[in-house]
Amino acid sequence: MRYNRFGNTGLVVSELCLGAMTFGNKPGGFFQHDLDQAGSTALVKQALDGGVNFVDTANVYSSGQSEEFLGQALRDLGIARDQVVIATKGMGPMGEGPNDAGCSRYHLLGQIDASLARLGIDAGERLAETLPKLLGGRSPQASLLHGDLWSGNAAFLADGLPVLFDPAVYFGDRETDLAMTELFGGFPRSFYAAYAEAWPLDAGYAVRRDLYNLYHVLNHANLFGGGYAAQAEALIGRLLAEAR
Repeated sequence: MRYNRFGNTGLVVSELCLGAMTFGNKPGGFFQHDLDQAGSTALVKQALDGGVNFVDTANVYSSGQSEEFLGQALRDLGIARDQVVIATKGMGPMGEGPNDAGCSRYHLLGQIDASLARLGIDAGERLAETLPKLLGGRSPQASLLHGDLWSGNAAFLADGLPVLFDPAVYFGDRETDLAMTELFGGFPRSFYAAYAEAWPLDAGYAVRRDLYNLYHVLNHANLFGGGYAAQAEALIGRLLAEAR
């Protein structure tokens, strides 16, 4: 597959673009076709396997179902959002009102929000909706937390006495501090073995660990940028997959 720059955007896309106009089987609307979710996902997989990273759709394709099927296909295939460039269109009519079509600011901004919702790209909101399932009714004993427990904030005095630095103290689930010790590493296996012996972890910790660490990763993305945003997206993707 050959790749090229997409105009002056700085994006690099495959020279072949997958068109999603045939995705969907909803009656009515413009450009109606009869391709179900399984067929749409199969086409997306074939294109991605061939090196395509550019997909085109539109709000009017199968009355928006093309966008829905495309978003679901990417989630089912486990494709990170930053690995695919999605182009859609917003000027088409999505209603019968005088402002339900065209290139006005009002219409386009509304269609951007609607397209993002159909594509399921607003993963943060979807994650918030799955929190009850991810937490499974968990109601832990409130523990006094350090709040920023990475290896740089833990040490030992000359006599072996452990000390902690720079706390951001609050009360919460004990797993929160333990999760952060795993986020950036630096703690030996003996630390976790001793913890498990003193207070064994509850079932489901591995999922909650990702959820609790998402806060810290988002915080770092906000403060430092870099690769933290992609790391946050990966965590959200894993959590959403776990909730399915």
